[in-house]
Amino acid sequence: MDNRESSKGPRKNIAIVTAVFLVVVLGCLGGGGPTCTGELVIDGKTYNGIDNNEAEAKRNTCSMYCIEGDAEMDAMYRIWLEKLDPKKRENLMKRSLKERKWEALYENDTIKSYIEKCEKRCLSERDISVKCEG
Repeated sequence: MDNRESSKGPRKNIAIVTAVFLVVVLGCLGGGGPTCTGELVIDGKTYNGIDNNEAEAKRNTCSMYCIEGDAEMDAMYRIWLEKLDPKKRENLMKRSLKERKWEALYENDTIKSYIEKCEKRCLSERDISVKCEG
């Protein structure tokens, strides 16, 4: 093997690293658009949702409310939790309430379906303020 072939490996690696660096830099400079934050206050508690467009920020805000603040979701969560295997419930209880509720959403189709309905109801009935920056 001559020197030209043995130097191709390092050159190829440098080219790959340079390409990745350019993609990252250009992606950051390319203006990712605005950041929109929705806000919903219910019973003195504030729920926020973030996205790069106003409609999704509103939907994310309603999702936060439905998962973390809706009384019916809370009841469904408690029933789901009681039906879990005791070992799994014990492990789950080591996490925050917020994390446990999100876990219930991902593991239970009934809860997931309820959250989708709750989001739609929230979007049609609630006044969600949104601020976009950028």
